[in-house]
Order: sequence, then C-alpha cells, then structure tokens
Amino acid sequence: MGERLQRWALREGLTSPLFAPAMKLGQSVRSLLPESIQAKVPPKSEHGVWPSRSHARKVLLHMGCVQPAMLPNINYATARVLDAVGIETVLVQQSQCCGAVKFHLNDHDGGKAQMRANIDAWCLRCKRARSRRLSAMPRAAAPCSKTGAMCCAMSQRMPRKQRASAP
Repeated sequence: MGERLQRWALREGLTSPLFAPAMKLGQSVRSLLPESIQAKVPPKSEHGVWPSRSHARKVLLHMGCVQPAMLPNINYATARVLDAVGIETVLVQQSQCCGAVKFHLNDHDGGKAQMRANIDAWCLRCKRARSRRLSAMPRAAAPCSKTGAMCCAMSQRMPRKQRASAP
C-alpha cells in the first residue's frame, strides 16, 4: 500500500465512529488473525467499574478516540485513582478525537477543526458546571496531552471578546 493511501486510511479510520466496533470485531477474532495483525490488535481487557461517588472537586476527562476502543481500562483506572483521592471525573459526551491523529498525519486543518470542536464542547460543559467548579483537565492518552496543550494555546489566541462569548 502506498504511503499516501496508508496515511489516509490511518487518518480517517482511527478517528471514525466505526473504529471502536471494528476493534471489538478484531478482538473477538484475534486468535484467527495472522500474527502480524494480532500484534496490532490488543486482547480485550476488562475495564472495571466507573466510580459513582460525587465529590466537591471535579476534573474534566477527555476520553480520546483510539484509546477507549483499544485500552479502555486506562480511562477507567484514571477515574478510579482520582475518585480515591476525592476528585470526581466528569466526561464530555460531545468530545471527539483530540486532533492528534489528523494533525500528525499532515491534515493540520482537520486536526485543528477537531480541536476547535472540543474547545467548544469543553467550554459549554465548563459553563454549565460553574457552580460545580472544575479544577483541571487531565488526559490519560499521551497524544491527547500534547494536543490538549495546543487546544489551550488556540483558545488563548482567540480574542478576549470571542472567548467571553464562547459557548
């Protein structure tokens, strides 16, 4: 497969809503796959229970696009660790891919569009939660951490008037 086609397949496939169901299918037939593909499909893992306690301190967790499908236990473990120290983990359902996949595969405009959509979703969630203060926004997926910093930089470059009226 040519490099251009391979980059396109990664850029569009990993961020597609079909990625999670495709990964589940791959995990269910993993033992039948050739070894080279088996190495790329992690075994299905149990993620445990999401904490249900409410705490005064809250953080917003970006779930990501690839990690929840491949290794869901990481986000669940993050929420349980935070819960153990008295911090509630809040999710934003409207979040999408952080933009790292597209950005690193040379689709800068597509990556920035995903970043902007997340900034809008996060700002809306933060605005709704003002009375229930959100302290931080941890990211358990390494690529999302870098992109999260880019999102913060992008939102800081928005004119103050635009930021104040952001949803």
